[in-house]
Amino acid sequence: MDGIDNLLSGQLKETLGADDTIIEKAEAKFSFHDKTIFIDDSLVKTNIFELTAQGSMDQGFNMDMQTMLHLNEDVTAALVDKLEGFKYLMDDSKRIAIGASLKGVIPHLKYKPNKDFRKKSRKALMQEGGNILGIFLGGGRV
Repeated sequence: MDGIDNLLSGQLKETLGADDTIIEKAEAKFSFHDKTIFIDDSLVKTNIFELTAQGSMDQGFNMDMQTMLHLNEDVTAALVDKLEGFKYLMDDSKRIAIGASLKGVIPHLKYKPNKDFRKKSRKALMQEGGNILGIFLGGGRV
């Protein structure tokens, strides 16, 4: 994981001039029913990504959230340029999109990427693995 962290940090420095995240916008819409807080819609937008979430938390701190993280266009393009397999993680907006669920009792939450993201990440891994193997065997990229 350290390699990916270094790749992302280095790419952010090249693309944005720094690896700091600046929150540009934060919004949330809540409702309350039967001792449960419902996060009907939330958004955190930074210079690097946009995070949306919906879900609920009851008075026992049981949380069930659905999240979607979109990297911005510049960061997505730079990552795809470095590792072509990242293109399989893009959605229709041409940004890398990571959908996931966050469930459990706070602070013991389980983060699980959604089925679509897992499918796309396997395809990305197979593509990059094929490219590396092709280069290793002298045949070039797939």
